[in-house]
Amino acid sequence: ILVIDEAGMIGSRQLGRFVEEVERRGAKLVLVGDHEQLQAIGAGSPFRAIAERIGAVELSEIRRQKEEWQRQASIAFATHRTGEGLIAYAERGQVHFAENREGAREALVQDYLADRDARPEGSRIALAHRRVDVRAINDAVRSALQARGDLAKADQAIDAGESGHGIRQGLREGQGQGADSVNREIIYQTNDGKRGFAPDDRIVLLENNRDLGVKNGMLGTVTAVELDALQVRLDGAGQNAARVISIPVRSYQSFDHGYATTIHKAQGATVDRAFVMASATMDRHLTYVAMTRHQHAVGLYAGRDELKEMKALSASLGRSGAKESVLDYAHAFAARRGLGEGIVVTSEIVMGATPQLDGAQRADDRLAAHYGAVGERVRSPAVRLPFEETARVEIDRALRIENGPSVDARDGKVQPLVPVVTHYIKTIEEVALAEASRHLEQVLGGVRSLGRSVFANPEQFAGLVAKTLRERNGDVADLAEAVAKRPEAFGALRGKAGFLGENQERRQARQLAGPLGAHVGHAARHWTTRYEEAAKSEQWTREKEDVIEVPGLSAQSEKILRQLDGLERAEKPEFLEKLVGTPEGRRALHEAKAVTDAMRQRFGTDDLRHKDLAALTRGQADRVDLERLAEVARITYRAKTAEMFRQEELVRKERQGLGLGLGM
Repeated sequence: ILVIDEAGMIGSRQLGRFVEEVERRGAKLVLVGDHEQLQAIGAGSPFRAIAERIGAVELSEIRRQKEEWQRQASIAFATHRTGEGLIAYAERGQVHFAENREGAREALVQDYLADRDARPEGSRIALAHRRVDVRAINDAVRSALQARGDLAKADQAIDAGESGHGIRQGLREGQGQGADSVNREIIYQTNDGKRGFAPDDRIVLLENNRDLGVKNGMLGTVTAVELDALQVRLDGAGQNAARVISIPVRSYQSFDHGYATTIHKAQGATVDRAFVMASATMDRHLTYVAMTRHQHAVGLYAGRDELKEMKALSASLGRSGAKESVLDYAHAFAARRGLGEGIVVTSEIVMGATPQLDGAQRADDRLAAHYGAVGERVRSPAVRLPFEETARVEIDRALRIENGPSVDARDGKVQPLVPVVTHYIKTIEEVALAEASRHLEQVLGGVRSLGRSVFANPEQFAGLVAKTLRERNGDVADLAEAVAKRPEAFGALRGKAGFLGENQERRQARQLAGPLGAHVGHAARHWTTRYEEAAKSEQWTREKEDVIEVPGLSAQSEKILRQLDGLERAEKPEFLEKLVGTPEGRRALHEAKAVTDAMRQRFGTDDLRHKDLAALTRGQADRVDLERLAEVARITYRAKTAEMFRQEELVRKERQGLGLGLGM
């Protein structure tokens, strides 16, 4: 069995050679990838063509991102809704604009360094599309670390490329190998020019090497530098966990600084936090990869001289760069010659009958999130319908009407699925206090740890700090100062005191009282930040989300949408064509759109599968039928997805028809 990962990056000619060799040897070929991520370098898009025409098993459950809203944003990036994904991060302060590109890079570097200081054990990467940005970020981060003394920088760095007398002289002066070599910066010749490296430098490997057991794109940390070798501890898990290798710098020169790297190198990588430098050269595929490498947080940085504001950013980063295949033109080619459906690509794979699958398990929706996923489903082969240019373009235009049906067009007795929230049991302050209290142990971690070296009963002191934080809502500046100056007022100190004075343990406890007071102040600031964030979030939710009503469906529209949902995927395009030709069908699609739009505004997503609906509806169990909400959400979401793919097919066919019009 030959398994090819990241198969979306393989061109038609290259994949053809693989298929030919597999057939010759009688082997099995398994392609794994996501054609919405980085595109093939060569011509064609064979992986997409195979997935669309033959069928595929898809993974749909995202595990990389830890927060639900981030997982929904990842789905948006994967399904051509780049602007929606960017807005989700912008609303949470994770999209940053500066006056120009230089300012954006500086902000990125500052945030990178701040995260390094705050979370030294965490992993992070800066990403950019253009290599000039990657080089600038790497240089800026190294310069800052060297200026702070966190990275070695000799007055005259050793050049490993020197030979003969120069090296021998350096060794005599103690600048070469020896006891101090691990604390030196040495300049090495790489494929991209000379680069200085010192212990604790980040490094990226840029070429596969079987002897070293490394692959293109691997990241690591330099542990020691020598004239003829670099000692590197590789990142990663599994086989690469804590693996240290020695890179022979004379024979392997495909390496560079690894604080920042290109988006292409990062495909498949996972880090705690990512810092992305936006540029007008990025498209939706690059954006999709860059904005989904993180587990906890990602920041996007842009200069207004290139990308002026969110609208321009979304438009630029949402552009399609999808590669096309000759098969994309087959039906337009046939239609122009009166062949109708004479050219059809069918699958030789027989999909077994699956009568046990319910509607939620059928694969209509395209949730292309291949990383870290566990849920999978089988998508049946798609059937292409003939393209009727004029009629379909008119339908496409008609369905782009922004407003849904008027109130008179809907059943006036239809009750909303989720009504507006009009009453709250708790105030915003009470909600924020409860949320901040959930993180209290994390906030007090440093206080409790250092308190063990100061107080005989550190738990009593930690309890006092916690109580004061709650009662004063973080305003404990006087407490922090008092702890530093008069620690004995808050409990018995460690050690002993007598006629001869205090013993060493007591004196050490007093010395640590100052740092402990600083920890109390830090805990207070952390608490205040948590409280303010929770209060702002709750206020935003009440003002922006709870006021959105999710409408219900009229009986006729629900019947039509259920009929659509019951069809096989191959039958849906033709059924949708019939729907848009009737007032009832158009109204059903408009109502479905109104429901999904309202759900996105109310809940942040219109895909409510695997969601805690009771939590989403914020305690309105007595006013919301959760089972009906789940059912209507399912059929409207699947109707929207089916229509989205039909629209994309219309646009593609229209473009292909125009492209084939010359000389025909």
